[in-house]
Amino acid sequence: MMYYTKVIILILCALFTNVKSAYAYQDTLLKDYQVIIKKEQNKNKLLHQYHDALLGQTPTSIRLKLPLADVQKLKELEYIVLEIQDEHQATNKVAKFLAKQKLAKITSKNQGTQANSFQRTTTENLSGIEGFSCYSTVEETYDAAATLAENNPDFIQWKTIGQSWEKTNDQGGYDLKVLVLGADEKQPDKPKLFIHSAMHAREYTTAALTLDFAKYLANNQTLNADVNWILNEQEIHILFMMNPDGRKLAEAGLYWRKNTSQFYCGIDSEDRGVDLNRNFTNRWNTTDRGSSGEQCASSYRGPEPASEPETQAV
Repeated sequence: MMYYTKVIILILCALFTNVKSAYAYQDTLLKDYQVIIKKEQNKNKLLHQYHDALLGQTPTSIRLKLPLADVQKLKELEYIVLEIQDEHQATNKVAKFLAKQKLAKITSKNQGTQANSFQRTTTENLSGIEGFSCYSTVEETYDAAATLAENNPDFIQWKTIGQSWEKTNDQGGYDLKVLVLGADEKQPDKPKLFIHSAMHAREYTTAALTLDFAKYLANNQTLNADVNWILNEQEIHILFMMNPDGRKLAEAGLYWRKNTSQFYCGIDSEDRGVDLNRNFTNRWNTTDRGSSGEQCASSYRGPEPASEPETQAV
């Protein structure tokens, strides 16, 4: 009996030693973490303190390779620390955390109103997307286009062609508006070039490019012979924001791509909506692996061709 008792004690000691070793290993195991920065002063302090563990930084976070003990210390100091597996996850986790905070403020401010409906702003209020100041927001883009039309009424029109999903469903949203350059009621049969941009919400550069193109045409109509000929002989139709609802979520920091339809993948899901680029009627769902039938997929084509109001407007 004493022999078995000794064996059991030895086994328990071995197990305790292994568990203790496992915890000690966890404490010293280095992993990648993203630390959210709220104040510049805190960022400088952490960069100095953990200079040997620094993997990278952004304006709102720093990435460190740390043991669990240091992570716990940072959390005790009320830092937000996110474990990171890869670069894509690092970008998304930080963006989603910051975006949720920002969206909570936007939702609180806009609740019960058609808050996202376009309203004119003044040039003093234009500041660009936070973190990407060279790219105009939806409101700033609309304001710039409306100004071009007001300043050039003889050959530019600012027209509404439809509504976004959210506006169609009484949840705020936007009108879908097209700037028509070279408009001439006396020549209704002029050839028309149609350009649309910002169909995928997170692709900021496309709307900036088309807006600069419109400004160039408007500002050079009397100065450049080629521009003058283009606008005399044809119309240029530009839809700067094909997906304004999704774009607004992207501007808040979410890695958003589709429209914001709540009919697919859950009302509050960050993967909801339809990929508008896969929703057009022409050869819808005819290319193998060209789109997805899964509602939460980033390339979800919608339940049928042109199911979305944005696509219908185009």
